[in-house]
Amino acid sequence: MNIQANKSRLEHLDKKAASYIKKQIAFAQKQLNKIHTEINELISSSKPLSNKREIIKSFKGIGEKIANVLLINLPELGLIKNKEIASLVGLAPKTKESGKKIYKAYISGGRFFVKKVLYMAALVASRYNPKIQKFYTKLVNSGKPKKLALTAIMRKIIVILNSMLKNSSFFA
Repeated sequence: MNIQANKSRLEHLDKKAASYIKKQIAFAQKQLNKIHTEINELISSSKPLSNKREIIKSFKGIGEKIANVLLINLPELGLIKNKEIASLVGLAPKTKESGKKIYKAYISGGRFFVKKVLYMAALVASRYNPKIQKFYTKLVNSGKPKKLALTAIMRKIIVILNSMLKNSSFFA
């Protein structure tokens, strides 16, 4: 069960049920912290993974947790072409065409947890990374919806990270 869902449930329960749910939350949180610790130890003990994590973290808007998720859930990062990585993550725009009717481009599929953390990275980068902020502002000012602009930033981030790891270079 989701920790946050259980926390939300607490306010609607009687004392006995709330006590049980609190124990579940504590257990789940303890397990989650143990997993995060093991992941950090695993990545830190491997020189190549540790180096990759430092390169990824050099991108303003990405911290240790996001870097860890990317390293674990996207081992292809830095090894394949930019279009391929965007498609693998599920951020490559697709168009549906049927005869004369042309639909709007959309994204679908991909790796769920990678897309989830890239969304958070896009939110942070759109505020604090000057290069990404400029790109975001340009998209929004040209009439693009904010969610679409964030999706474009997600794609841009994964492509930049892929290139950075390919060239073993830090974000400038």
